[in-house]
Parts: sequence; C-alpha cells; structure tokens
Amino acid sequence: FDGDYGENTIIKAFHTSNFTMDGCTLKNESEGHMTGFAGVDGLTVRGCTFQNQLLTKGHYGYEVIQLDVLHPFHITNGRCEDLACKNVLVENCTFDNVPRGVGSHTAVLNNPHDKITIRGNRFTNIGSIAIQGMNWTNVDIRSNYIKDAPRGITIYSAAAGNTYLPSLLASKGGTTAHYSDSYKTPAKSNINIAATRSE
Repeated sequence: FDGDYGENTIIKAFHTSNFTMDGCTLKNESEGHMTGFAGVDGLTVRGCTFQNQLLTKGHYGYEVIQLDVLHPFHITNGRCEDLACKNVLVENCTFDNVPRGVGSHTAVLNNPHDKITIRGNRFTNIGSIAIQGMNWTNVDIRSNYIKDAPRGITIYSAAAGNTYLPSLLASKGGTTAHYSDSYKTPAKSNINIAATRSE
C-alpha cells in the first residue's frame, strides 16, 4: 500500500473483531497515521513493513499502528462507544523512518487497551518513540530491536485531555456506557518488558 504522501490514514478498522494484517507493506504517508484501530477485539499485525511516514517538524503524535478510541475527532464516521482495543499482537514487523511505531495517545477512563503483545519487531530511524502505551494492561513487550530513537518505550497511565469519560462517548454515539466515570485505581497493570535491544 503506497500512500503517495497523501494526508490520510492508509488502513482503518473499528467496531470489529479478529482483524489481521499479514506480510503487508505500507509506505509513504504524510501528516497522518499509517493505520488506526478502535474498538477492535483481536488485532494481529504480523510480518509487515512500515516505512517513510513524514510529518511537519515538531509534530510527532502519529503512530504507525495506533490503538485509538471511538470518538469522531479521532475516528471519522465511526460510532462513538466506550470500547478499547483488546487481544492485540504485533510481531516480526519492521518500522523505519517513522515518528512512532506502535502506540496510543487516547484512552477510555476505566477501560484500558488490554492484552497487548509486541514482540520480535525492528524499529529504526524513529522520530519520537518506538512504542508508546497509554492506559494499557496485561502487556508483554519483548525481543524487539530499537535503533536511533529519541525514546524507546514509554508507558503512561492516563493523560489529561486525551482520556475520555465513558458517558461522554456513549452520549455522542447513542450507546450505553459500560464503565464508570469515576476514576478507579487499576488493581494490577501487569506490564512486562523484556529482552529488548536498544542502540
């Protein structure tokens, strides 16, 4: 898939389950994410190559593989709901000359992206962060290679302005909120980072 440096996400999937990308090459994206996923249960990205994602200097908030939320500002034409991404596997992929590899910078309060595995990937010539997790639980990041990245792996709990109340998302989408608007301390995040080489 050649984005030809157009300003649009190349692949989007939302409100779905068991979505797989296997052996795909995505290249030449400008001013946007290469892929965006929201409300996906069962996402596998395996053996893919992502290269040449260009942004205006100083703009780094665009992941190659973005785990997003179902809000119209982020997912155009997607129905609003307080769903997160679950059962995500990214393995044996190559990320080269991109701002961020895998990550998220939006979240649903009290409903984290869950069961995230990122393993055996190669990140080179990264403009910002190789892997950025926000509001993730049950995470296994291992056996990745990171070279020439200002930051390798960053994990956040939540961020002001990018964490949405379940009731707000439900109201916008005409759906029912599944989670409380009152912050609940996570019992255990269960995040494991191991055997990653960085240069």
